[in-house]
Amino acid sequence: METDAPIDKLLAEQGTGMKLADRMRRLRDLPPLPETIIRILALRQHEEVNARDLIDIVEQDPVLAAQLISYANSAFFSHRSPVTSIEDAILRVVGVSPAMDLALGLSVGRVLQIPAEGVLGARRLWRHATYSAALMQQLVGQMPVAERPDPGTAYLCGLLHDIGLFVLGFLFPQEHHALSQLVQQHPDVALNRLEYNLMGVSHGELGQMAMRYWDMPEVLATVARHHHNADYHGEHETLIGLLNLAESLLSSQGLTDTPVLELDESLLERLGLEEENVILIADEVIQAGDSLEQLARQLCA
Repeated sequence: METDAPIDKLLAEQGTGMKLADRMRRLRDLPPLPETIIRILALRQHEEVNARDLIDIVEQDPVLAAQLISYANSAFFSHRSPVTSIEDAILRVVGVSPAMDLALGLSVGRVLQIPAEGVLGARRLWRHATYSAALMQQLVGQMPVAERPDPGTAYLCGLLHDIGLFVLGFLFPQEHHALSQLVQQHPDVALNRLEYNLMGVSHGELGQMAMRYWDMPEVLATVARHHHNADYHGEHETLIGLLNLAESLLSSQGLTDTPVLELDESLLERLGLEEENVILIADEVIQAGDSLEQLARQLCA
């Protein structure tokens, strides 16, 4: 434990000691959800979604429409003819349910603006998020049919799992800056440990509180809270397991906020996935990186 003393001393000196009551009060400073998100959330409650309703919502949001069309034209779909309309993107390429979850994730991403640059800046975070989301969606397709979560929900969880870091940057810019410095100075120290010592709260907890404050689906709140917990067991453990697997697969490419991780054989077995297949899927996602990089840039704009 002696080797931990310098970092503990540094964290104690920089710590702000955010109290729970302070954090809860600051949540009231979060911006309200825009009308687009409210309408998509309402639509998402229907057992059968009318495609025309989703098309109408997206067409009224030019930025979202451009992002969806861009995604439909990405290498993931390999369509020979270019997609030029929202109707084509949703009905012919992406699909109604996946498009709805993608639209929701992209819309939430525009709510919280934080500095673009830096180790915890928006550019790096959205890059990680877009790769995680795409990889989770592809991994779901390889799971045993009876155990598969909804692909759109998997994508949405991957895209928004780090929303707590955006909440931190938006509500607590001083602490966000201090945490960024600590991450750069101590890359081998777990992010959660840096957060707790600096602020008394993790970005997972902030993400969970924000999701509940906004009345977002509980699955998003749970994944935001527990996405770094490889031992989590609960209702949404499959999605959290998939996210942990995605983190491991992307870590060797520098596309995560964690050190390089080895694949967990027990996790692969629990998800019904083969190591060779998941490595091939990860390679395919990384090869399609141009589309994901473009999407990440759009989210930072």
